[in-house]
Amino acid sequence: MRASSPTTSLKVSPEVLVKRIDERSFTPDDPAKDEQVRQWCKDRIGPCTAAVDTLPGDTVFLDGELPPKELADSVLTHVSVGRTG
Repeated sequence: MRASSPTTSLKVSPEVLVKRIDERSFTPDDPAKDEQVRQWCKDRIGPCTAAVDTLPGDTVFLDGELPPKELADSVLTHVSVGRTG
């Protein structure tokens, strides 16, 4: 039987999340809808940030503020260690 692996989560500050949401276009042809979607996303930052305390104690947090290549390397390292551990 295979042992379960710990929960993995990205750690990103609320400020960075807001910046990323503001820089993204969800519905380019409908600016009003785009703003509604942005607000919906931003409204979830607080509850999701608060939920971090409810994650299992062995949760592995990866730095979601790293550039994509570095984050990908971090994920691959974590996965590789998990396979050998």
